[in-house]
Amino acid sequence: MIDLLEDLRDANPIDPDTVDVPPYARRARQPAKRRAWRLTLAATGAALLIVAAVALIPGRTAKHNDTLAARAYAAVTKPGVVHWRTALRTHVGNQGNTQMVTEGWSHSGVTHILMWELYNHKPHLKLDLRTANGRTTTWSEADEHPRQSKAVPAGSDPNRLGDPMATFRRAYKAGKLTPLGPNRLKVDLPGRSDDEGDFTAYYDIDPKTSRPVRYVTTQPGGPTTTVRFRIYETLPFNATTRAKLRLLDHPAPASDSTTATAHFAVLRQGTAPAGKLGVAVKRIARSNHLDASAARKLAPGIALIPSHDGVCLITALASGTGSSCTGLTHALKRGLAMGVPNPAPLPKSARITGLKAGIDLAVPDGVIAIKTRFHGRWTRHPVHGNFIHLPRFSGQYIFIRP
Repeated sequence: MIDLLEDLRDANPIDPDTVDVPPYARRARQPAKRRAWRLTLAATGAALLIVAAVALIPGRTAKHNDTLAARAYAAVTKPGVVHWRTALRTHVGNQGNTQMVTEGWSHSGVTHILMWELYNHKPHLKLDLRTANGRTTTWSEADEHPRQSKAVPAGSDPNRLGDPMATFRRAYKAGKLTPLGPNRLKVDLPGRSDDEGDFTAYYDIDPKTSRPVRYVTTQPGGPTTTVRFRIYETLPFNATTRAKLRLLDHPAPASDSTTATAHFAVLRQGTAPAGKLGVAVKRIARSNHLDASAARKLAPGIALIPSHDGVCLITALASGTGSSCTGLTHALKRGLAMGVPNPAPLPKSARITGLKAGIDLAVPDGVIAIKTRFHGRWTRHPVHGNFIHLPRFSGQYIFIRP
């Protein structure tokens, strides 16, 4: 998190490399006067043929002329360690907040990414990822220990993890960037996750530095997602930048010294789930290697069950069954939630299945109330036991303890 607080906003752009043309080693011998016109005519013809051949090479003119796309491509394609910081915001109209801040470094196939989520306008580290040799190691606030998985190729979508300009470079090479204005380039690259439906995706470019300002995906009448570039630069590869390519050191997880049962009274004193909920608990516990006998009813249609390093919610409602798990460290800080936190209207499919807006939140012992922020106003909600349902929820909340 140190890098997020550092003052790196005044990034110095790197000038394009210059090409030194060596002087001729010797002067060409002058031809005889009587043959000068013949040689001149031959040279002129050869030059015209070369120009014509170069003009016919596919994509050459588009890549090397002085267009906005060419200048932006040159500005973001430099040798060294790529460093970026972006802010992700999803909104409908004027409603929406900056939801995620990402900072990353990439060099020679190694990528390190830090992702912060904003709680009450303050950043909290959510993910710490490092990709190398086709594998990604992920530390998550919701997990107690780092996990490994197969890496997702960068460049398929700027909204995915990785260099946010990888898609731009891929689109430029494929000739899939179309001007939408003096400083805007539309991306028409099949295979992106935002390529479904009536989406428009574009980059805004700073005309002075040729560096990215924002990447936007928008849908008529629907949400708009904006990735704002706060920093995009290329740094020299040295001991300092090499250290940025490593995972951070994280404190020992809570599950190393305690259990969920010790912090959720319902797991100590509650009753076992029965009926449809009991059937769902047994099925989900079996598939997730959980102890079904340790589950306890938290609320109608909702059960809480400890895992080996955290706690899980299991639901059996009219909309169907489901589960959500988190590490104990996160559960003690933020609780465990399931539901629809988006204050926007529910989709038709959700209304058909009977899904209600809001979230169900399991909270640890000692929490007597929750303050939530909705449309700029804070509201206090009393908590009874280890459970509360919040019908209007935007993601910003604070635990109140005595």
